[in-house]
This record gives sequence, C-alpha cells and structure tokens, in this order.
Amino acid sequence: PAQHSRRRAGVIRQAQPEAPGHQLAASHAAAEKRKANKMTPMERRAKRAADEKRRWHEKRKATREAAAKFSMASEDTEKDPAMVIASLLDELVAEVAEVAEVRDEVDEGELQEELEKLLIARCG
Repeated sequence: PAQHSRRRAGVIRQAQPEAPGHQLAASHAAAEKRKANKMTPMERRAKRAADEKRRWHEKRKATREAAAKFSMASEDTEKDPAMVIASLLDELVAEVAEVAEVRDEVDEGELQEELEKLLIARCG
C-alpha cells in the first residue's frame, strides 16, 4: 500500500497545471548534465584505442592458447603423416589470421604469400 500511495501522489502531481513546466525544466537540467559529462574527442579516441588494444591482446592470447593446445594434440598424431600436415596447416592458418587481425584491410594475395612464407619457414 505504501507503493500505491506513492504512485497515486505521482499521478496527482503530474495532473497539476504547472507540471509541464517542471518536466521541461527537469529535461533541460538533464540535457545540461549530459553535455557536461560528455567526453572530448581526444578522450573518446584514447578510450577506443585502449579498448582495441585490450581486445587485440585477448584475441592474441586466445590464439596462442589454442595453438599450444593444438600442438600438444598434434604430438599424439605424429604416427599419421596426414594428421601432422593437417595440424601444421591449422597452426599456420591461425598465425596468418593473427597477422590479419593486426591489419585493418588485408589483401587475399598478401595472406596467401604470408601463408607460403610460414609454410616454407616451418618445413624448410
């Protein structure tokens, strides 16, 4: 019932003739507060850069953990050459994907060249 009486008091207050003026004043005050708390473009850029850096490091860590986990699993498959080749290709693709994440726009040809370089470096 206390909630009911508060609601009723709010309805009565909003029905008063001066209520629209109070609402407008409150709206203007809220707009001024938002304007005062607004970030500058420099602050916004710094915050964005820090967030992008954090996400990049998280992805990189996850990629490395997955590669480490996969390489541990690939040690078990050394008996089957096809499995070894498949695991090697998966690791290389993960490395190339990591390189691609660093760059904003990457050409498919560049990715293919990077994959070939890594393959040659790994296999000799």
